[in-house]
Amino acid sequence: MTANDGYFKGAAASGSYLAARGFNARGNRSGGIVGPKEVQVPSGAILFRLYHIPGEEFGQWWSTANELAAVFDHFAREGSSAAVGRTAGKGILHAALAVRHDWSEPKGGGKPSADHLGRYVCARLKVPLTAYYGEGDDAPSDNQKGIQKAVKILSKSGSQVGVRQLFFPECWKYAQNFSVVDSGYTDSGLQNALRKHMTGPLPFE
Repeated sequence: MTANDGYFKGAAASGSYLAARGFNARGNRSGGIVGPKEVQVPSGAILFRLYHIPGEEFGQWWSTANELAAVFDHFAREGSSAAVGRTAGKGILHAALAVRHDWSEPKGGGKPSADHLGRYVCARLKVPLTAYYGEGDDAPSDNQKGIQKAVKILSKSGSQVGVRQLFFPECWKYAQNFSVVDSGYTDSGLQNALRKHMTGPLPFE
């Protein structure tokens, strides 16, 4: 039993699964996880979340330190070169995580944010939590006509795989179970934070 297992039982489980798969309230899909698998993330696990709007540190989508490090290793990017293209939505994180830049457009209209995926928060779980886990899927546009393909990376075995992500349904409702240990700007601090807080693969990785 975990602090958020209510989202994975009964009627709530169906809604959580569909959300992890990328479906919204209208039934349109916008990314998500391919074949989400339920996993238990252990107490003490170090997780990272990328975002751009202050106050959204505890959204639903997270990455393990091991997986984000694998992305940077795959592209062999360090320092400023790892940030190339991010402000225009064409960085390696947008590509590998299949995050559409138009998702950052203001609700009232306007251009996508140049700060998109520009911030990170690193947190340690105080207690075990349940999440959906799996490879990120391609991301269709709102009208379902355009698709941003998820760029694959090489696994340790040499096969091509999608970057794996964690989905915590309505994470903000149990944010007290996360202890923030680091935060900052993606372009200047994320790689250092990964090196500082890396603890190796989690049991389900």
